Amino acid sequence: MEACGRCGKPKHADVRKCPALKSKCNKCHKHGHWERVCRSKAVREVTEETEQTYFLGEIDNTGDKDKWTVDLEMNNVPITFKIDTGADVTVINQSTYNLMTPEIKLQPPNTKFVSPGGDLSCMGSFQATTKYKEKLYTFKIHVIRGKVSCLLGRNEAVDMGLVQRVNEVTTMFGSGGLLNTEPVKIALQEGAQPYAVHTARRIPLPLVPLVKKELQRLENEGIIEKVTQPTEWCAAMVPVLKPNRREVRCCADLRKLNKAVKREKYVLPTVDEILPRLAGSRVFTSLDAASGFYQIPLHEDSIKLTTFITPFGRYAFRRLPFGITSAPEIFQRKMAETLAGLEGTEVYMDDILIHGENKEIHDQRLTKALQVIEAAGLKLNRSKCKFQMDRVRFLGHIIDKDSVRPDPDKVAGIKSFPQPNNVTELKRATPNSSTGASPAELLMGRRIRTTLPTLQDNLTPGWPDMDTIRQTPLLNKSRHTSTIAEME
Repeated sequence: MEACGRCGKPKHADVRKCPALKSKCNKCHKHGHWERVCRSKAVREVTEETEQTYFLGEIDNTGDKDKWTVDLEMNNVPITFKIDTGADVTVINQSTYNLMTPEIKLQPPNTKFVSPGGDLSCMGSFQATTKYKEKLYTFKIHVIRGKVSCLLGRNEAVDMGLVQRVNEVTTMFGSGGLLNTEPVKIALQEGAQPYAVHTARRIPLPLVPLVKKELQRLENEGIIEKVTQPTEWCAAMVPVLKPNRREVRCCADLRKLNKAVKREKYVLPTVDEILPRLAGSRVFTSLDAASGFYQIPLHEDSIKLTTFITPFGRYAFRRLPFGITSAPEIFQRKMAETLAGLEGTEVYMDDILIHGENKEIHDQRLTKALQVIEAAGLKLNRSKCKFQMDRVRFLGHIIDKDSVRPDPDKVAGIKSFPQPNNVTELKRATPNSSTGASPAELLMGRRIRTTLPTLQDNLTPGWPDMDTIRQTPLLNKSRHTSTIAEME
């Protein structure tokens, strides 16, 4: 069976479904293929006298035109180039070259081309001049035999301003960020009684090395500190295994402290407030703050309140810990203050959405937002950031230029929710109704013994139609109005 040149698995019917398409090679650090099929070992030093080897990230000619293409004119021939940051050079196919008049003499090839699908045959190269946004650009173009896409290499794409190098904004990606803001002080209610645990909870043996490693990481990044002196407050630590099964999250059980915390009265924004502001936007970027709470400094007087005990000793948080009841409103306030006044920027906790009516407006807003974020010392989680998208997931919804729809992944959880078997489950499953009593509330108000079949039959009219929820847009953005569709 023929193997895929990107991932090494059996060849896909549609190359766009290859799992390695958006991956980064661990060997050559280029995008579009995995290490096990990487051919970078054949790359030689680029010199004038010796043969060169260039890598092309995309060679399939799918005919799809999307936002990753640009139309340029060369020698009176309009060419649609696919922007390929994985391509070392700019290439065109032989049929496109044959359209150029008068015929251009090619320089003999001294280059070897490698793609995820194998070696390519180069006919030669020539210098071309083109105009983009009223500016002239001159660069070398290589002609490739066969049916391949016309690719605009990353260097030319960067020069034209079509893409931005990641290392230009790398200072804001990573962990260990510290927001340049006033340290947060945890206020306690009057007469609060301290509570301290003196024995650490037992940890399953397989998790012991993982917990020790995570505590060391948190201490190295300044998120926690060792505590040796007596403290009035001390909570237990609970390790939670992360989905990757190779890391744990160290959580402090701060329930006793939360009962004594005096909460802020900062109101979090609602989805109904944010979504109408997206009307008319067509380009989106979603940013994610890396371990958001841990980027908020904690006041020196509040550090000891967060002391927790582990089998390896006691620690206290130097940053705002997860689990404090007032943490969400504090974090939202700090984020809103940091990004205040930025047009087209929506903030909900650690999720930031930048949007604009077109690419130019969006990019201007994104640049301003990134400048503010970098100056504030906020760090972003690169793996969760999505740039210049025409569709984005935000606050449990899928947002595009036309509408806002519920995220199918979120709706799936509602659809699979089991039918309630008793009154307790019924109360948990039935949402509050602002338009009157739901069938479930009326049923519970009868104070009669109800069998399970009767209970489910009475509930059926009140349960939402999940197919309708998935398909009905909540916000009709094409009309630039916040029209909430009726869901029957």
